[in-house]
Amino acid sequence: MIHYIESFDCQYKNKGVLIDNNNEEKKILPRCFDVTLFGREKKHAATIWACFDLFKQMPIIRLEDLSNEILYEIFEYLDICFIHNIFSNLNSRFEYLLKYSSLPMKVNLSWISKSSFEHYCQHLIAPNVNRILSLNMHNPLAIKVFLTFFPMNNLFNRLESLNFGKMNSKQIISLLTCLQSLPRLFSLSINIDNPSNDINTIYQLIIALPVLKYCKISSEDDESIFSIPIFSPKPEQKQSIIEHLIINGVCQLDQLDAIISYTPRLTNLSCHSLKMNRDYISEPTINIKLKKLYLDVGSIPFHLFRLFICKISSQLEILRISANCKKTYLDANQWQEFISYHLPYLRIFDIQFKSESFDDQIIKQFQSKFWLERNWFFTYQNCQGYFDVFKYFYSILPYR
Repeated sequence: MIHYIESFDCQYKNKGVLIDNNNEEKKILPRCFDVTLFGREKKHAATIWACFDLFKQMPIIRLEDLSNEILYEIFEYLDICFIHNIFSNLNSRFEYLLKYSSLPMKVNLSWISKSSFEHYCQHLIAPNVNRILSLNMHNPLAIKVFLTFFPMNNLFNRLESLNFGKMNSKQIISLLTCLQSLPRLFSLSINIDNPSNDINTIYQLIIALPVLKYCKISSEDDESIFSIPIFSPKPEQKQSIIEHLIINGVCQLDQLDAIISYTPRLTNLSCHSLKMNRDYISEPTINIKLKKLYLDVGSIPFHLFRLFICKISSQLEILRISANCKKTYLDANQWQEFISYHLPYLRIFDIQFKSESFDDQIIKQFQSKFWLERNWFFTYQNCQGYFDVFKYFYSILPYR
């Protein structure tokens, strides 16, 4: 276990000491390396600690002793605003590194004060537009002001990830039109405020983005935000290379058919609120090869859910499904037949079903040889809601 303690030195700013439990090793490191910060980037923490392990051969390490290459590698895992706060005006060397570096910048302008926003835009963004690798912003007013001063044109030629909060349809159409010229935009997250009849235009602009691989579309509207025709091979209609799609909003079943008909390379799909329209007619088989699927199917009947799964993929490896279910979703024999014949590659089966009533006999049906051989285990809890009592049937440790 590593502990952090304060160290004071008039020559260095925000400095600390890392020691082990035996009080044997001491390393002088900047306070920004407090281990609690690594929780944001767990997948990179091992890389950074590997760098720190190299310091064991040295009795004392000061920040100034690190080479520019090591500092740049550390900076890659930190937000540029955070780096600016810690290292600006520290000394001439760090000032030079920050001002004249070509290091890609990760910019997070979410939920900061107006004065900080204006300062970062003037001193960080404006001189370094072509260095920005990722941009996150959730305040609608801040987004509007930012786009007024920084239209998302080809000056953002290194931008790979864009995550914006609520915007109206007109703003999104204008933004997506500009994004068409960006050569490295792989990831896009947008939140559509008060969707209008422009949703078809918005989706067509999204799938036209030339290198987009990840897309998250959110909306807090209570009705389905989509109204898109099924794809047909016409010159004016394009298909997308999107591989990971998240729909964080209400979507009708027939519209989900239409959405994925434009994404033949889709391998990962999530839909957080799926609803059935009365006149749902299943489209022909859609040629995609999904590997991972999460659906909140609400009260959609099992036979329609099964029909949807059968036509989109037999390559599914991970299935997560939640439902306010009827008894058909709790029929173990029905699931066993469905999985055996239509999902032969399924490795992870994660279910969360809310039901008004069921008995222990249902649990026993999910304890047969079929389920035990796959290490799929289930249980249930009695729950008290605001207005009713219900039972919650779910998987146990589905990802172990």
